[in-house]
Amino acid sequence: MVAPPLPPAPARVSRGNRHWPSYARCVEGAPLNSEETGPDVSRADFVFCMTAITWGWSADEAAARLSAKARSNGKAYADVTARNAALAVERRRHQPRRQRDAEPGRR
Repeated sequence: MVAPPLPPAPARVSRGNRHWPSYARCVEGAPLNSEETGPDVSRADFVFCMTAITWGWSADEAAARLSAKARSNGKAYADVTARNAALAVERRRHQPRRQRDAEPGRR
């Protein structure tokens, strides 16, 4: 199952009205892990961070809220995952609108 597309970045972020994306939803939308025994939590972590950053949270804030896998793998895993998600969000923001709309899974 493919994760739902990320919503567009808000034009202006209001600190008083923000909420976190649903981590459970990221896990539900994740593809199977390599053993096909459950969701790929690494991908869920990445999608969660990407969504949180798109919604205005910092990469550090997103890293601090990751999965049990992130906690067991240590701070470095969470930091790298969040930093890579931030880079992906930034690349996406600089893509021309037409190219973004042509990405698979986008309408």
